[in-house]
Amino acid sequence: MKYTYKINLDCDLAYLQKLRSTHQEYNNSFFQNIEWIKTSYLTKIEKTNLCVVEILHENNLVLILPFEVTKIFFFKILRWFNDKNLDFITPIYVGKHNFNDKEISILLKKLFDDFSNVDFIFLV
Repeated sequence: MKYTYKINLDCDLAYLQKLRSTHQEYNNSFFQNIEWIKTSYLTKIEKTNLCVVEILHENNLVLILPFEVTKIFFFKILRWFNDKNLDFITPIYVGKHNFNDKEISILLKKLFDDFSNVDFIFLV
């Protein structure tokens, strides 16, 4: 498989800045870009653990998935970052890439299996 991923738990602003400076070409929506995530992170009242997953194709970054881990009672839930304040969430595409649907599906299954430290995955 040519796709791999890297899970970055407990990301901070320095990590976001590094992503922004090393990858200039983004295909994203108005609300899903590195600057918006950084601003949301700074102004968010309820602090959560920012978790960024990088999807790589032949060691080149092609997709950024911004998640957060929240706690409800004693359950840890993986969800899109700041999804409570948005009604449209997409990954951040880096550059232009034609994705292989079958390989990406297999990769995402493996990715979510690796989140053994969470109790639920909620991506709506």
